[in-house]
Amino acid sequence: MLAEAIAFRRRVILGRRTVDAADIATLRASIQRLPDLPASGSEAEAMWLAYRRRFREDVLTRDPRRFLRWPVVRPMYRRDAPYVGAQLAYLRAHPDWPSRWRPAIQESAVGDPRPFFDYPTSSGNLLYQAYQMCRFEDVTGARLPDVEFILEFGGGYGALCRLVYTLGFGGTYAIYDFPEFSALQQFYLRAHGLPTSSGTRREPGRPAIVTLSTLGELDELLEGRLPGRAAFVALWSLSETPLQLRNAVMTRVKTFDLFVFGYNPRFADVDNTAWFAAARARLDDRIDWHDVPLQLLHESVRHLFGAGRARN
Repeated sequence: MLAEAIAFRRRVILGRRTVDAADIATLRASIQRLPDLPASGSEAEAMWLAYRRRFREDVLTRDPRRFLRWPVVRPMYRRDAPYVGAQLAYLRAHPDWPSRWRPAIQESAVGDPRPFFDYPTSSGNLLYQAYQMCRFEDVTGARLPDVEFILEFGGGYGALCRLVYTLGFGGTYAIYDFPEFSALQQFYLRAHGLPTSSGTRREPGRPAIVTLSTLGELDELLEGRLPGRAAFVALWSLSETPLQLRNAVMTRVKTFDLFVFGYNPRFADVDNTAWFAAARARLDDRIDWHDVPLQLLHESVRHLFGAGRARN
């Protein structure tokens, strides 16, 4: 009850300050401009096609200010599980808790996220994202906000992107995703005052969030990016993608410096453990790799972290 009371206060007092009718109209117009989806595809493609159809319907018929409560979205961000409590405990015990993690996990009203029962000023999903970033730092000694360019494959609604900017990132953050989610990411991130653009349109020299949906857009962005360290993030996204697209993306990030993967051992008929082992072998040999469980209670669910040694 307390958690929902906090959510109601956020929604009524704060939510309407951050999202107005024009934001909602822009989101819906973006969805209406999209071409029709194909009728069918492979097993993995069919699952995502059905999800995208339902998501399009909800954008046009439901209140986007509460998108995290939509039936089509809610199962993907059900973060009241006991393991999130263990992740919160990990963050609280960290030496950087007072200075970095506690300020970074303060939740907003956008999307009407459900407050986490044991820490109502945050949400389960934001805690989950913060734990993954903290774990990456502890395992590798590297920090995502310290690079100049980040490419995230499958960015959800933009929660990780927002978190990385909160932690001090000042470069370009690109999110490659289905166009429906690109529209949602722009809606969510703009509501937090972050600069966003679609495709490769951005102002040179300015920090920016760029949403992409095609390999052509990705190629154009990578060709024009400024020198500096780059990170690739794909948490339970690349591992649930058809092999042809996986391989195409990995070819484009082979010179990156940091890698943050999350995966289950299998997806459909694909052996992800074997696939990621082969992908590692094709990447730069200056990368130090760490394949670790998500946490002790989830040995089969894996993080694969990579951090490059300094170039000569």
